[in-house]
Amino acid sequence: MAQTLQDKRKERRRRAMISLVIICCSVLILIGSLTAIFLVYVKNHIDKEADVEMYRNACNESITRFYCMENGEYTELAGSEIYSTEKRLYAPYETIPKMLVDAFVAIEDKRFYEHSGVDWYRTLGAGANYIFKFRDSFGASTITQQLVKNVTGNDDYTVQRKLQEIFYAKSLEKQLEKWEILEIYLNIINLSQGCRGVRAAAMTYFSKELSELDLCECACIAAITQNPSYYDPYLNPENNKERRQVILDQMLIEGYINTEEYNKYYDMDVEINMSERYTGEKINSWYIDMVIDDVRDDLCEKIGYSYEEASDLIYTGGLQIYTLMDPEIQNIVEKYYSNEANFPGGGGIKAQTSMIIMDPYTGDILAVAGGRGEKKANRIQNYATQTLIPSGSVIKPLSVYAPALELGLINYASVFDDVPVNFGKYNLDPMKGEIVAPKAWPSNAPSIYHGLVNVNYAVEVSLNTVPIKVLELLGKENSFYFLKEKLGMESLIEELTLEDGTVITDMDTAALALGQMNYGVTVREITAAYTILPMKENFAKAVLIQRSSIRREE
Repeated sequence: MAQTLQDKRKERRRRAMISLVIICCSVLILIGSLTAIFLVYVKNHIDKEADVEMYRNACNESITRFYCMENGEYTELAGSEIYSTEKRLYAPYETIPKMLVDAFVAIEDKRFYEHSGVDWYRTLGAGANYIFKFRDSFGASTITQQLVKNVTGNDDYTVQRKLQEIFYAKSLEKQLEKWEILEIYLNIINLSQGCRGVRAAAMTYFSKELSELDLCECACIAAITQNPSYYDPYLNPENNKERRQVILDQMLIEGYINTEEYNKYYDMDVEINMSERYTGEKINSWYIDMVIDDVRDDLCEKIGYSYEEASDLIYTGGLQIYTLMDPEIQNIVEKYYSNEANFPGGGGIKAQTSMIIMDPYTGDILAVAGGRGEKKANRIQNYATQTLIPSGSVIKPLSVYAPALELGLINYASVFDDVPVNFGKYNLDPMKGEIVAPKAWPSNAPSIYHGLVNVNYAVEVSLNTVPIKVLELLGKENSFYFLKEKLGMESLIEELTLEDGTVITDMDTAALALGQMNYGVTVREITAAYTILPMKENFAKAVLIQRSSIRREE
């Protein structure tokens, strides 16, 4: 009997052992299968290496700046910078105060200097919290992981996104030094008010450079990160104060500050001094608006950008644009044009005016006014560059006299008879039933004819009869192509068919000899064309820009 019981116990132990082995084998097979599935998934769906150059480029400035020559060197045009809804001001790591770096590390990633991209303690804690919900929130992302999320823009709440973030973070830690990761991170984080990066925040909230910040201001900026709008020190100062006190607590615990510093700054209120330079919409000068248009057009025509791509680069690419503006002359022009007393009054629509001042030997545009009165908005109608108007008599020296002189058809002493070329016909007015006397064409202003005159006199008093007679010698085609091809007047119409079938052209007598064009030319075109006179052979194309480049301080 005893033997039988003993055998039964042995059998049960044997079966239990077999079951345990089967369970262990099953678990191992399951783990192996899951591991294989995970590895296959990672191989097919997860990138192993982060594009480190993309991260380095992410902290380029977004603010485009304009420069002009003063006293022999280029200086920035104060208040001329432009940016879109976000502004980034690049700050090299060595210019960022240590206490600001410490504030971020203390509150965002206290083991930053120990881990290799992922803090597994926090990651496991976040996983447990996800299952058991013992805290409302549990941040697990390291500074490196936050950097990945900020640069890629991917913040989906999925397992794949988190896995990709982990692999990218570990890859970055292998390719970058810790200080490089901090530099990029501190230059791109969202700090409300359109600020990307700590320097933009310092300039916006305190009107200070980073080197001027105190500990309380550093904690104030670091406090914004967790929830930028909620902890915005301008919009929600109390929320920000509570958060920065938590930061000071952590800085004390981690040994970044001492008790004396803690006590001094814990209850201190920060003084917000919002910079007008980086808040609200600034009104650009007429000159800067023109530069923006020219740079955009160059990017489209010479590099092949679309209109949208070119505009994005100008407003977000952190360009450095070196202009040819003469600031003294530009200020004089702006002051004159902003004073309505300098222009004719009267009711109704006011007559418009514009001005371009150019160096006739280089084509450098020194100053611009695109319209009368104070400029109150950006990218508005510029009457110097965007408005076509018939040139009137100002075209005569360019369209008639200059090419005729060049071809040897006339000289200054050539004599012409100042009389109309057409005396018209007597016609019956059907409304009045009366004979209408013919009207001579063209008429001078005033309607006086002088008989025999030389070319020099005709130019001086701007006679209308003589240029028509010179044009007959020159030929309309020669005149037209001299303007369009040699002087760059692209707005002139060679031939255009309107919607109603009407064909129009500026290759006719009235347009070329008297400036009575169908649509006209711009002030910029006319001004540039006149440089042919001092230059004698080639006109100087009107230019605003010396050069431009992507801004990145090293």
